[in-house]
Amino acid sequence: MSAGGNSLSSASEPNCQKDDFNGAVRYQGVLYKSLTVRRGVSDYSDATADVIDQGIVPAGTAVLFYHREDSSHCVWLIDDNGIAHFESILAPYETPQRLLHLFHSSAQIEAQQISRKTSESTTQEADKSARKQEFQFTDSSNADVITVMTDFLLPGQLRAKVVEYDTLVVVPYGTIGTLPFSALSIDQNSTLLDHASVRVAPSLVDLVAHALSQRRFSQAPVIRSSVRDLRRNRPGCDYRVNRRAVKPTELKTALVVGDPDFCCDPEFDMPQLSGARREAIAVARIIDTRPLIGRAATLEAVQSKMAESDLLYFATHGVSNSVDGLNGFVALTKGRLDAQTVQNMCLTQPKVAVLSACQTGLGETMDAGTVGLSRAFQIAGVDDVVMSLWNIDDFATQYMMIEFSEQLSQQVAADRALRIAMMKTREKYPNPKDWASFTVFSTRL
Repeated sequence: MSAGGNSLSSASEPNCQKDDFNGAVRYQGVLYKSLTVRRGVSDYSDATADVIDQGIVPAGTAVLFYHREDSSHCVWLIDDNGIAHFESILAPYETPQRLLHLFHSSAQIEAQQISRKTSESTTQEADKSARKQEFQFTDSSNADVITVMTDFLLPGQLRAKVVEYDTLVVVPYGTIGTLPFSALSIDQNSTLLDHASVRVAPSLVDLVAHALSQRRFSQAPVIRSSVRDLRRNRPGCDYRVNRRAVKPTELKTALVVGDPDFCCDPEFDMPQLSGARREAIAVARIIDTRPLIGRAATLEAVQSKMAESDLLYFATHGVSNSVDGLNGFVALTKGRLDAQTVQNMCLTQPKVAVLSACQTGLGETMDAGTVGLSRAFQIAGVDDVVMSLWNIDDFATQYMMIEFSEQLSQQVAADRALRIAMMKTREKYPNPKDWASFTVFSTRL
């Protein structure tokens, strides 16, 4: 695949058809079971096709369900009336990862600004080697990469269909969830950001289970489903005590963390983040809370406040781990808050967790999803996790996240708040690398 040409093609004899939806969902269920075992949490349930039942997908919302069948890349568009559209194309298995690499290269996205502790000479040689291996593309090739990415994620007539909805929920396979959907090109004058807000879901199982729990606690008709109530299986929660399912929209309490003291990490050299400090102070002022800054942002202090806060906000260094996702972490003073620790907490009160740190949306990739920090917060009970997919400029981050927090404080849903903030940021920083790096990982339909 090259930035200048499209190696994707419509499948003349595709291995999956529109009517194969139930089989694709069952296959995701098999992969999902292996994923929950890897994460070390309870096997939630078998996957289900109940999402296509009328009444589960709200009006104005559509689910993009992605599936691989041998060499075929398949996608179903599901709305409140069932399956609205289907497309299948031929594409190599590694296409999502290659597209992400090409996008990073063409947009000249910088490498992570922390390094493992090693000798100065070794670090310098590694930096030189990395620079030699970097691709150098022009600005026009960046547009070409986005075009190919759009052809892959919204093939055929799907590009024209998705603009009929104001909210899209993406159910990915592999690394598809780490691609910048909001930057996809709809036509010469607009991207997907101009038409809809986007949420990335961990699986259909989670979407149906969340809808089921909301129906039970809101007195609406209960959904007939084979999916059990996922709250019963949260590792850190006592279900008999933590029964609340429908969370308030108002953010009354918040934990805001910014620029902890990174002096003592045993493995990494981490520079202090003056931009993250300014960001945290500004966000705390909007939310009307006192932030934990610098030395005050200890692991102990943060953990003591997480379960009682409606909003969790981290402006710090984040480290993803592609080999062992449960070891991915956000850096704090005198410690690390890792994915293993987070998923064993009970976070039924926080409505939104914001991980304004490098690559917190990444981790250990498996066919059914990613093992990492973002999913860990959801397993613990947080519905919406705002995560970053790559590193962006401090000023662009601060500009976008302050606007995002302003919207949250006005009780705007996380995905819509992020969309508004991204559109405003795009006016000042038009390059997609500066405004398309954040996404909302969510269990909500």
